[in-house]
Amino acid sequence: MRNLIVHTWLALDGVAQAPGAPEEDTSGGFGHGGWHLRYFDDTSRAWVVERYAAAGGFVFGRRTFQSLAGYWPHASEEERAIAEPLNTRPKYVATTTLTEPLEWQNSAVLQGSVTEAVVALKQQNGGDLLVVGSTRLVQTLVRQDLVDQLQLMIDPVVVGGGTAGHWRSQTSWGIDSKKEVVMAQDQDAQAMQPPRPDPALKRLERFVGSWNVTGRTLGSAQDNVSGRFTFEWLPGGFFLQQRTELNFAGYEVRGLEVIGYDPATGKFPSTVYSSMAGVPVPYEYDVQGEQVRIRTELNGGATYTGSFGQDGRSGSGGWRPDAGAGPGNVAYDITVTRAS
Repeated sequence: MRNLIVHTWLALDGVAQAPGAPEEDTSGGFGHGGWHLRYFDDTSRAWVVERYAAAGGFVFGRRTFQSLAGYWPHASEEERAIAEPLNTRPKYVATTTLTEPLEWQNSAVLQGSVTEAVVALKQQNGGDLLVVGSTRLVQTLVRQDLVDQLQLMIDPVVVGGGTAGHWRSQTSWGIDSKKEVVMAQDQDAQAMQPPRPDPALKRLERFVGSWNVTGRTLGSAQDNVSGRFTFEWLPGGFFLQQRTELNFAGYEVRGLEVIGYDPATGKFPSTVYSSMAGVPVPYEYDVQGEQVRIRTELNGGATYTGSFGQDGRSGSGGWRPDAGAGPGNVAYDITVTRAS
C-alpha cells in the first residue's frame, strides 16, 4: 500500500489559490495570482524537484490539471528536472467534466466515486502518490482521512483573499505517529516527522492478548505452574508490554515486562520487573515466524525455546538453565492457550 501526499504552497494567511501565475485561477475575482514566484529560489526548486522525482504518480483536481497540462508538456530544457516526472509518471484527475482520452500523456480520469478511486490507487503497488495544488480535492481527501502526509511550502506573505488551504480533519497532524507534516519555510526544508515503529515489531503481534498458562517444573509429577500472561501495545506502538500473574511452584509471582526492537541486532530486547527477582532483569527475544527464543544472563544464564501453534491460539516451550547456572534458574515447561 502506498501513501497519498499533499504537496502545496501556502501564504501566511492560509491562502493556497493560484500561487504560480496571475491567470492560474481567477475564480471568485481573485487578482493576486503568482504570489509564490518571488520566493521560488534555488533551494525551493531543489525541494520540489526532490519530491516530484520520488513520486510514483500524481493526483490532480480538474482546474490544476488543466493549468499544468497547458505548460509542462512544452517546458524548456532548463525545466526538465520538474517536467520529466510530471510528463512521464501516471496522472489521475478528479473531474466530472473531462473525458478520456486526455491530451497530456499518461493521464486518466478517476472513475466513479473519488474517494473509492483514491482508496483503490493507494492499495496498488508502486511509489507514493503526490497531490499538487488541487485545493478543493485536497479538502475532500483530508476529510476522508486519505492523506498520509502534508508537504507545505509556506511563504512570508499575506495575500489578503482567495481560497484557503485550511483543511478540517478528525485526525491530528504532526502530533502522533501516523500523520506527518513536512515543511519548507524561509529557504530551509525542515522535516517534522514523528518516529514510526519499526516494521519488525509486527512480528510480536501474535503475542498480543491474554494467555492462560499451565506447566510444571522439571521432575515434577504434576502441574505446579499456572496463571496468565497479558500482552498489549503501549501507546505509539513502539513497545509491547507483558503483565505476568503466576503461581510458580507455590510462589505468587507478579511481573511487568517491556519489549522493544533493536535494529542493530534484529532482536527484541526487554526488561522484566518481577517479584521473583526483585531487580530489573534484561531479556532478549528472537522471533522467527512461529518460533520463539528468549535469552537471559540472570544467575548464570537460561534460554526459553518454544513455538506458537499454527492456529495462533496456543503455544508451548520450556526454560533451560545454562550448565553451571545458579540455583535461581529453574528448568520448567509451559503450555499457553489464548484467553482473548
